Amino acid sequence: MSRRSRLGRLAAVGAGSLLILAAGIGTAEAKPTGKAFEEQAKAAHLTNAQTAAIRSQVSYYLKKLGGKQTALNQIDFNGGRMLIAIPGEAHPRNFASGSGKVMPSSSPCAPVGTFCAFQYPAYKGHIITMVACQTRDIPWNGSGSWINNQTPGTRARMYNARVQLIYTTPGAYSSDVSGNWTPVTTVSNC
Repeated sequence: MSRRSRLGRLAAVGAGSLLILAAGIGTAEAKPTGKAFEEQAKAAHLTNAQTAAIRSQVSYYLKKLGGKQTALNQIDFNGGRMLIAIPGEAHPRNFASGSGKVMPSSSPCAPVGTFCAFQYPAYKGHIITMVACQTRDIPWNGSGSWINNQTPGTRARMYNARVQLIYTTPGAYSSDVSGNWTPVTTVSNC
């Protein structure tokens, strides 16, 4: 085979690979991207400092907990999600809907079948919601709060670093406006 025909063949293979890549990119565009997150920040009139703070927090929690970023301040897990509040704000904003408005503290936990862990007392700060039966890491220490709005009677269990049960919530609906996350490393919502 001549050098010219080998080069032609490589070019054809390369072009085919580009078509495959382009097809993959086309299907991925339906999912939020970095550009979509920038647009969410602009639509909500966030400052550059606020946008940088959210990006930093999302990056930190993605590394610590895994999951996938699906909005400027949202990380989805299998069966749950984390909503990150802008520093200085009591509650996360709803960027996934495009509004960028602050969410009422109870809204992520309003659907029956949800357990919510809040970073701070009085249902403030970042929120981890769990809807599927799972065990999820709790990434913060100190005073916090939780809402158990799962199916009536369902109890969540909290474990320490040695995977020892340290607390079982009352059956749903139940809540604690001021609990202590320091000894808790994981929560199993069912």
